[in-house]
Amino acid sequence: MPVFGKNIYVATSLNVIATAQRNNKVLAFEPLVASTTQRVSGCSEEGNDIIQFNIDGSQGDRGYVITFFKSIHPSLAPGESLDEMNRIMIHNIAKSADALAAASPRRIRLGQWLRHEITLATTNSVYGPANPLLNREVENAFWSV
Repeated sequence: MPVFGKNIYVATSLNVIATAQRNNKVLAFEPLVASTTQRVSGCSEEGNDIIQFNIDGSQGDRGYVITFFKSIHPSLAPGESLDEMNRIMIHNIAKSADALAAASPRRIRLGQWLRHEITLATTNSVYGPANPLLNREVENAFWSV
């Protein structure tokens, strides 16, 4: 399936998944990440050059995408860090649902409410109090891309 000018493949067989993981230079996720990052961030040409540098790892362990994955994976791996992020997200969602339940009956646009609440719950767990998406303009800009 073509997405952002790259082909996306869905593997549903354990053998195919294992083969794809062993051949990460041929079937790479990093070029899709770089392309998506450029489109979402709207960064400059210089920024694009930084994102694209050494995307395939042929020049060693240097480059934005390579260091990004190495820095983010430990936080998202099963264990205490991921558990804490999930606790923060669940706490945020519960707080929002409680506030909605305590309010006078009213109509809401469920899809918009869910998008907003899940966006904030998720990004609060990543950014903490410095979450840039707490600014509604930034949140709206994120979803307008």
